[in-house]
Amino acid sequence: MTRAITRIMLPIAFVCGVVFVGLGVPATFDGALQVNTLNGAADQSSAPTPEAAPSASSQGQQTITRGPVAALVSIKHLGTNGGGWFNANSTHLFENPGPISNILENILMALLPMGLIYTFGMIVNRRKQAATFFWVMSGFFLVFLVIAYAGEVQGNPLLASIGLDPSQGNLEGHELRFGQGLTALFVTSTTAFTTGFSEVMYMYTSMAANNGSAFAGIAGNTNWFNASGSLVLALGRYVSIILMLALAGSMAAKKEVPMTVGTMRTDGRLFGGALAGTVLIIGALTFFPILALGPIAEHYAMWAGQTFS
Repeated sequence: MTRAITRIMLPIAFVCGVVFVGLGVPATFDGALQVNTLNGAADQSSAPTPEAAPSASSQGQQTITRGPVAALVSIKHLGTNGGGWFNANSTHLFENPGPISNILENILMALLPMGLIYTFGMIVNRRKQAATFFWVMSGFFLVFLVIAYAGEVQGNPLLASIGLDPSQGNLEGHELRFGQGLTALFVTSTTAFTTGFSEVMYMYTSMAANNGSAFAGIAGNTNWFNASGSLVLALGRYVSIILMLALAGSMAAKKEVPMTVGTMRTDGRLFGGALAGTVLIIGALTFFPILALGPIAEHYAMWAGQTFS
């Protein structure tokens, strides 16, 4: 563990943090800045009208939050460690200022999961078996990427019915700076290499899988979410670690059996297909009931022209 941190994670995070600084991500220990916007400084001589009290931004003032953002961004993406410095995470300009930083963050998320596959092949001296795992995982990634991209470019029939151009894609509530392709890539990367889902289920799933994140604007800073989320995070961490160590110990204690003509090889297409099928079955049994009640039902309702209020 110490070598993994000092020889792999820290050097990569340090170099990428410096790159993020060069790309425009803040890296400072100074506090927030209070600056004048393009509206100009507030006129203190005139009192606001009683009908509508103006906000600070409408009076030419804006608070710009700063901090060691670049260091946190490189660490969180390399270790898939949940949310970032800002609530909007990588849709915020200070965490993800441009297309180059967007691609780099995708690479960081994929680096260690893909590297572990190669490491596994070297440890057990079966690189063909590692290649089988790699192609199965890559196949899932490409399928999900195609689904996400199709959803981005097809548009929303409800929006099209009110006169919006479907060729612009389904951009409502989406990242608008990088276009449909890079948006679909980032969405697929975060769910493939970290977690997946929507709103509350996403939050708890991400807490169990890593350090937690959320999307769709859900406010998780409540007593219930903090307490239940901490419990889910602890169970997702330590129960899975204990079970995996127990499984590894049980397998290590078994005697190695020589391969024969009746042994199914774990580096061929048959095993790859069985592995993919197992992942699909377990995933369906775990998430399909909630998917059917949530996103799938909502999608059919969208096709039928219905909305939820």
